[in-house]
Amino acid sequence: MLRKVMTVTAMVGLLFVAQANADELTPEKRQDIVKLFQVTKALESTNQVVPAIWKAQLPLFRRAVPNVSQEELSVIRDLLVESFRSASDELIDMMIPIYAKNFTHQEVEDLLAFYQSPVGMKTAELMPVLFQEFMAEGQRWAQKVFVRIQPEIEARLNEIRNCKP
Repeated sequence: MLRKVMTVTAMVGLLFVAQANADELTPEKRQDIVKLFQVTKALESTNQVVPAIWKAQLPLFRRAVPNVSQEELSVIRDLLVESFRSASDELIDMMIPIYAKNFTHQEVEDLLAFYQSPVGMKTAELMPVLFQEFMAEGQRWAQKVFVRIQPEIEARLNEIRNCKP
């Protein structure tokens, strides 16, 4: 019995320590997170990613809507890009709590210091390019994996279909 009480007491103590180390979202921390987004050019990166996502999804869109013209595709792409750009404040408001939950104020300040250093500025500058290259490589990789597993998928689907009454 004493052992159970000690275990529960230790668990409650750890909970209080964890909560004591948690760091609330103060106006200063919020301001530093927003500054971090500015320094890292996070929104610029997002605005550059939207056209890349569109390009990656275009073949799927064309299959879904086969008779769409190039002019219509351009209008849709421009609408998507502008819609995402104009909704950037919403994105910031969604990202702030995520950063606040995962980084203490001190860590946000440390990130700011890093991204204001020469290597940090280079990292922020290259991130959109890196992301586009990662997406392109990731898409090629996914296509290779899909081609490799397609026979297995078909075999399993045939098994499922053949087992149904």
